[in-house]
Amino acid sequence: EASAKLNNVPNGTTGKDGLQTRLDQIGTVTSPEVNDQDSNGVLDTDQLSEAEQAITAVEEAKKATDNKLAEITSDNLVNPSEKTELDKLIEALETAKAEAST
Repeated sequence: EASAKLNNVPNGTTGKDGLQTRLDQIGTVTSPEVNDQDSNGVLDTDQLSEAEQAITAVEEAKKATDNKLAEITSDNLVNPSEKTELDKLIEALETAKAEAST
C-alpha cells in the first residue's frame, strides 16, 4: 500500500527519493513455525523426548516383569512371597504405562 502511494507521487517531487530509500530499507518479517502446538509452554520436541523416556521406562518395567515371571514359574511353583514380588512389578508396570500415556 505504501509502495503504491509512493508510486503515485510524481517523479521529481522533493522528498520522494528519501521516502523510496526508507521504504527500500524496510525488510520483510518471516513468521516462525509453531513449536508448541498445545500452547502449554513446553517445546513439542521436549514433550516428545519426555514421552520417549517414559516409554523406555515402560519397556524396562515389562522386561523386569517378564523376567521375574519366568524366574518364579520355572519350577512350576509360586509361593506367596513370589506372587507379591510379581504383583509389585506388575503394579509398577501399569503405573509406568499410565504415566507414559499421559
